[in-house]
Amino acid sequence: MSDIPLFVSRWTTGIVLFIAGIAAWSFGETYRMHEARLEAGVVNLLSPVKAVAQDGTAVVWTGMGTSDIMGFNITSACSSAALMGGFCVVTAILLVAWRSRTKAILFGAAIALTLILLTNLVRLSVVIGATRVWGRAGFDWTHMYLGTIVTVVGLFVAAGAYLFLLMREPSGAPARRKAHRA
Repeated sequence: MSDIPLFVSRWTTGIVLFIAGIAAWSFGETYRMHEARLEAGVVNLLSPVKAVAQDGTAVVWTGMGTSDIMGFNITSACSSAALMGGFCVVTAILLVAWRSRTKAILFGAAIALTLILLTNLVRLSVVIGATRVWGRAGFDWTHMYLGTIVTVVGLFVAAGAYLFLLMREPSGAPARRKAHRA
């Protein structure tokens, strides 16, 4: 199928994921700028309020074209960068250490990383929406309490999906085991 042995491609993919994880932690400002762009897109998709991400920053401005413009700065504590970086580093280590589960590891990581990003976009959307409706009180309540609950639940779902995909039997494994016993 390929001239490159699986060992080399596993190591290469592991190294790339490890570097991506470290980069997510090290270049958080750049990551947050892209996260702000995504969040502005989500707000525009789900809300009649126009939002834009300010170039060169991690700020989402909402209410464009109205007299009620608000800015939301995505700080390192509000970003999914740390969680994404952590999952990338763990995935890199598992790829190198657990040879027989390469596809499951990569599929689990793809699902977990997607869930983490979506969870944070939902959390940011809830905070922005509550702030637009209830002002500072809406920001404080959703940012401190509801946002934390959303993040924790999202992290548990992502980690659960990751572990489930890593630990489940590969398709055809029970049949191979029965055939081996006979």
